Amino acid sequence: MRATKRRTFRPWLELLEARLAPIGTLPWAVTMPAGTPYHVTNIYGQYVEAAASYFHAGLDIVSPVGRDITAIEGGWVRAVRDDPMIPDAGFIAIDSGGEIGWNYLHMRAINPATGNVWALNDWVDPGQVLGTTVARSEPDGYPNHLHIERAGGQDPYYATQEAPYTGVRRPVQDPLRDLTNAGGRNDEVDPTVADIKFRLADDDTNGAIDDPGSDGIHVIETPTNSHHYFTSTTPRGILIVGARTITFDFNLNQAPGSAKIDILADAWDRFKSAGEKIGVKTVRFSINGQKWGDSTGNVNSFYFGGEFLNHVPPLPPPAPQFPGHNHFALATFSLVRVVYENDRTADSLDLRDYWYIVTNTDGQNTIVTQADRDRYWNSKVGDGLGWNNNGVGVEAPNNAQSEFKDDFYTVRVWVLDETLRMGERIVTVLLDNWEQLIVTDKPAYNPMDLITVTGQQFAANQALPIYAATSNPTDGMQLQAGWLQGNATTDGNGNIVPFVFGPLPEGSRWVVADYNQNGVFDIWLDAVYQIVILNSVPPGGGGSGFSGPPLGGLRHGSGFGDAEGIDWSAVSEFLEPGRLDGDLPPFGSLALIATPTPEGGANGDPSLNLFDSTSDDGASLAVDLAFALSTLDEKAQWYPIAAEAELSESFDAMTIELY
Repeated sequence: MRATKRRTFRPWLELLEARLAPIGTLPWAVTMPAGTPYHVTNIYGQYVEAAASYFHAGLDIVSPVGRDITAIEGGWVRAVRDDPMIPDAGFIAIDSGGEIGWNYLHMRAINPATGNVWALNDWVDPGQVLGTTVARSEPDGYPNHLHIERAGGQDPYYATQEAPYTGVRRPVQDPLRDLTNAGGRNDEVDPTVADIKFRLADDDTNGAIDDPGSDGIHVIETPTNSHHYFTSTTPRGILIVGARTITFDFNLNQAPGSAKIDILADAWDRFKSAGEKIGVKTVRFSINGQKWGDSTGNVNSFYFGGEFLNHVPPLPPPAPQFPGHNHFALATFSLVRVVYENDRTADSLDLRDYWYIVTNTDGQNTIVTQADRDRYWNSKVGDGLGWNNNGVGVEAPNNAQSEFKDDFYTVRVWVLDETLRMGERIVTVLLDNWEQLIVTDKPAYNPMDLITVTGQQFAANQALPIYAATSNPTDGMQLQAGWLQGNATTDGNGNIVPFVFGPLPEGSRWVVADYNQNGVFDIWLDAVYQIVILNSVPPGGGGSGFSGPPLGGLRHGSGFGDAEGIDWSAVSEFLEPGRLDGDLPPFGSLALIATPTPEGGANGDPSLNLFDSTSDDGASLAVDLAFALSTLDEKAQWYPIAAEAELSESFDAMTIELY
């Protein structure tokens, strides 16, 4: 896979957004000494994997123990807890009016004016001390910190709980949008897209889960090994995705590829250069075909700035409801896994890696629903039906009518932080869903014959350069100008309109259809078909009654002497499936090559029995043999040797006797 990371290019949309970015004016809840930057470890919407997997509901600000916590805005105390035995379980919820408020967590909630715990409905002035920061009660790896949430009205989930939780407010926005840039708050680090992976969309499943509460919000998942990812590359190192390649899981178990593809990006930010990895604010991607221009456009996958969840209760009452965006939705495992992957290959871990499944979006908005998990890049979708259309009957009938034709694609994922700093990664992948095919009207030609080619699975109504290469082309090989025979054309279904060229000089030729018109052989996109041009017409022609080339044209190597001198094991090796002179057999798979029969031919030479399970043309077997013999001796020449063939009624076997 080729990957680049660029920071110099920012699309005009990002530049405009940067100019319009909101500038916070509210003070931070804890004050740092002059010159000391704020230390942030978790932000709004970030993946957290602690007692369960959930979206982080606010902002964690690292603070020494005993630091004063001040009210960001004034308001009424709607919920409060202070627990000397478990200090970091203390919290206070402030209602600032008009569906605006703040939640503060991990603190001693003591009113310094009275020395007592704050009482419900107490009024708090802006900047008034609410309490002090405390130490973590459990050694869970997190530093001591204050958790704050930019909140709205009463949270419907906590409204059903007992005091003191009843009045907790509902998280509605990223706190960083409101906090001032002053006091060393400025985010100085560009976010990073560290990696991009491509996975079978059908493998967007959970690992083993433990949900002791059976409510979907206390789920602990064991990452699975069984998700299959695209990992095969071309000889030039370009990742291959699509239906005609293979995939592997974490344990290297193989599975077929698919046109249904999920794209995952490992993206993260740092508030300061020495800080922990935190999540990002915005995730976007695009897929653009390099030759045919097929594109998703710019897709907004996720935006963790405001209310980004729409929890739809899966069961009717008395099952928990709490629709929309609230604490219950933020802790709902099924919603978390729409956004974040958590398998062994792409393992999301808070403070380390965040694997965003960027294709799990409807492409219309950034509101996350359970239904978005069924979305993916449908790379075989019919033209004009949308990149993520997963409906019934939307698959294209052929490459020409697909929204995404086989091509090299540029896949770009870019992310923004709360200050609209940007990071991105760009990779090139080869989409291989359809097999481009070219075939000639026969496999072997006399010197003055014209050659007719047809084929399928190309682009609609395209010009298709046809080459007759003198050597077996390899991936990345330049197609020489002298090999070009002209341009064929295709119809609306991508089928080659019969194209005639020639004649050609004697010898083997590889007829290449240059699908992407770049003059370079791309083994997964261009089609190739091997033919042979004989150097003379043997006396009397074939005489065998076959429609193919005359059997008298078999090549018998001068270095072989008579048939007894032929290395038949070598012939068999060349005639096995997939081994015919360059891995491109022009006919059906040869199931068996027998050793020479004990009986001699008319001149006492052995005969060779050939069996072909797919060909209905016995002459094709003779041509296969001619190819095989021609590869065994560089000094081989054509001799007008006689041949007789006996065909079974089903045309699946024949005997050739060499003279």
